[in-house]
Amino acid sequence: MAMMGNRTRSPVALARHQSAATAQAVAAANVRASSDAAIVEENVVGINDAISAQQDQIHDLGVRVGDLEDIP
Repeated sequence: MAMMGNRTRSPVALARHQSAATAQAVAAANVRASSDAAIVEENVVGINDAISAQQDQIHDLGVRVGDLEDIP
């Protein structure tokens, strides 16, 4: 990057620079948010799978108890 010495940026150039920096920060935040959302979605799927497995086990236990109740 060229040295500017004691020269200051014009207000327009400064605004453009700040706008570009803001756009980069927003893009980075969006990437992080998207990644976080994907992690949350994976966790929700995993939790739902675990709940489903537990419900299957509870059902199986109920069937077994029912079978035991049928024994004279």
